[in-house]
Amino acid sequence: MQPGRLLLAVFVGALSACASSPVQIKLAARATLPAVAVASSAAPTAAPKDLETETAMPNATPEPAPATAQPTEPAPETRMLFDFRDPNTVRNWQNIDDPVMGGVSSSRITQGESFAVFAGRLSLENNGGFASVRGRVVPADLTSFEKLVARVRGDGKIYVCQLRTRDAVYWLRFETRAGGWQEFALPFAEFVPTYFGVPRPNSTPLNPAAIGEYGFLIADKQEGPFSLEVAWIVAG
Repeated sequence: MQPGRLLLAVFVGALSACASSPVQIKLAARATLPAVAVASSAAPTAAPKDLETETAMPNATPEPAPATAQPTEPAPETRMLFDFRDPNTVRNWQNIDDPVMGGVSSSRITQGESFAVFAGRLSLENNGGFASVRGRVVPADLTSFEKLVARVRGDGKIYVCQLRTRDAVYWLRFETRAGGWQEFALPFAEFVPTYFGVPRPNSTPLNPAAIGEYGFLIADKQEGPFSLEVAWIVAG
């Protein structure tokens, strides 16, 4: 077997193992987020209420999607990391999919009306099965914050928020609801160090001051088209 295909088989096998053992790679924990102000471009709405992240095990049935809404402003006590309402932000992100290891999945990141769109098709052909997008940054000291908060609109599939330092790659899954905007709280303490998708619990815990790359990934044998829209990512 060619080395590239062998590496792909190991990676996809690792992803399959994680999918069958969801306790090892946790989904984003349920958390109440502060009420947020509606952006000036949004249609008038009722008084804002507390927003909650939705969590479920990978095999659970998602709840009905909420009514579609325009992206809102982050809470004032947060720190903006990526504002995809600015078209220049998406230019610093790129896709990396399983063709680098012999697969045929495909994805791209493009600019929407006021958000980035990570979309494509996941294929299990040639032992493939992952697509990802990521953006590199100069590490900033985020030790005074407890989590990331990402405002996304998904398709009912499970995605991975992926963070990279010089020491390791860290994963935390979250499950979207089709068609509605959601804000996910992604605590730094719950990101799991991994190696090709395999948890490495004895590795160094995530250091928020050392994150040099942020990204999203889809795998878990979720074959077919996918789409994840991202309005912004903040530290909170």
